[in-house]
Amino acid sequence: MKSFHRALLCAIILTAAQPPAKSESVRGCSTVNSRAVQLDGGAWVLMREDGKILTSERYCGGDGYSDGLIRFELCGSGGSNGSTYLTPEGRKLLSVGWPSAAGFSQGLAAVENNKGWWGYMNKQGEVVVAPQFEEATPFSEGLAAVKAGDEWRYISTKGDAVLVPRPERGEVFFASGFKSGVALIMTEDPSGGASYLKGVIDHSGRWIINLTPAIAGEFDNGLAPFWFESNGKMGFIDPAGRTVIRPQFTGNALLPFEEGLAAVYVGERPGVHVGFIDRHGRWAIPPRFDDANHFCGGLAPVRVKDLWGFVDSKGKTAITPQYDQAESFDGGIAEVYEKDQGGVLRRELINRQGSVLYRSSQEAGFVTFH
Repeated sequence: MKSFHRALLCAIILTAAQPPAKSESVRGCSTVNSRAVQLDGGAWVLMREDGKILTSERYCGGDGYSDGLIRFELCGSGGSNGSTYLTPEGRKLLSVGWPSAAGFSQGLAAVENNKGWWGYMNKQGEVVVAPQFEEATPFSEGLAAVKAGDEWRYISTKGDAVLVPRPERGEVFFASGFKSGVALIMTEDPSGGASYLKGVIDHSGRWIINLTPAIAGEFDNGLAPFWFESNGKMGFIDPAGRTVIRPQFTGNALLPFEEGLAAVYVGERPGVHVGFIDRHGRWAIPPRFDDANHFCGGLAPVRVKDLWGFVDSKGKTAITPQYDQAESFDGGIAEVYEKDQGGVLRRELINRQGSVLYRSSQEAGFVTFH
């Protein structure tokens, strides 16, 4: 559920924010030294960045690191039949039998009962907000966006309704969590023009930025990408709607300003190039790549012609371009795709030194990042 919301939001934003076709991860960035990974046969395990598997049990699914824990799906005869939460060292903190559950955020995790209603539990497995919502998102800044009937609202950690976003036109399609004191609200365009309109509210429900198709992302790390009508280019705004980085780009990668840098695009197809800027809009790494993803653990994937490698924050090559696809690191491990000596595409897990921790024995029919 959690990953679905993030993927949905990213998919909507990517239609406007990125010129090249991409396979970028929506996992986010974790700098702990382990992560959930999938092995051949579909089994999930917790792997440390040196390649050691920290779990003897095999799971049916795995999430990213969140609020000190990593969630795995327990396997039953008919598929997933619950969740277990592990520390990055592999210690089991909690196991629950809810049909569906999400990762923890601010001490609470969304859980779904067998009737399809969502509520929240604490890290002791105790239900603190009874299942009653059609959809439920992670808590952030003390609030969580939930959907009850046709209405999106924000609730407190006790389940009390605190805020209901009221757009001037259209109905709320999705409400995101608060970041940097504001939340992104999405509505379907009632005029039939843009697919979605986006606006920004503060904790009082006041509209800081009115509905517009120009907002191209959330306020990750305090800045959001924004399309400027004056020249049709992208810049970045702060939570008050003020221009911080002037419009000069043709798109940006997901999770801008992760570790202080954002991958941005300049030029038009077929001459698009990618570089990295700092929070002041200055080039930290000039636009000399054909594609790029976000930084995590001090490295970022970049594409040079047809192959992906990794660079550090100074732009120096850390791992030579050699992969057909590459995701950003997470938990010290990155998923990449590389052809073997026989020309067969294989999925691999690598560490920050480029050493292969795991290589699939199966041919990769298509590239997909979890």
